[in-house]
Amino acid sequence: MTPIGYFPSTGIGSGDSRSCLDALPRGSAITAPPVLFAQIEDTQTADWRVRFGGG
Repeated sequence: MTPIGYFPSTGIGSGDSRSCLDALPRGSAITAPPVLFAQIEDTQTADWRVRFGGG
């Protein structure tokens, strides 16, 4: 199993997750990623069933 924070292709890391941060330039902003999936509402699924013939 590959340790967390170890990237063999780059040689970065030794299993200590802090070493991942050492690969970033100092002062780099780290922000939360955008939402990847939106909640699907019941009205949307009903519309899609009509439009696409779902069961």
